[in-house]
Amino acid sequence: MIYTILLMIQMIVGVNTNFDKIQSENSNGNVIVHVTDIPEIKGEVLVGIYDSRRTWRKVKKVLKYEIKKVEDDREVLVLEDIPAGTYAIAIFQDFNGNRKFDYNWVGVPKEPFGFSTNFMVNNRAPRYKEVTFTHPGDQDTEMEIVMQVW
Repeated sequence: MIYTILLMIQMIVGVNTNFDKIQSENSNGNVIVHVTDIPEIKGEVLVGIYDSRRTWRKVKKVLKYEIKKVEDDREVLVLEDIPAGTYAIAIFQDFNGNRKFDYNWVGVPKEPFGFSTNFMVNNRAPRYKEVTFTHPGDQDTEMEIVMQVW
């Protein structure tokens, strides 16, 4: 009888231990983006995270996004519950509230922008592999992205 009770307790403890292990293996961390050098205190900052070359910079294919009203020349946006993997981030400041990245008639950006790895744009947008980073998933990843103006 005592042996049976001890066996049951051991099974319950073992199940709970395994359950805790499964929970920790499946827990996802956040990607915390510190946006710096925001040129004007107006509009919103939009940040999107992408998980493949095929979806890179396609608005309707973004994995997750966050929007924050600009109140300072530095803002922090948190992309929550991101699983482990390789990702790229694109960010822009929306001056006019249309939630679209605006260009002039020649194709030159009219609004500030930035990318993970702080890829500096000269004459073309970055390729996915040029701005990727690895997120471990079981902990938070923090990065600073400096805004650029064309």
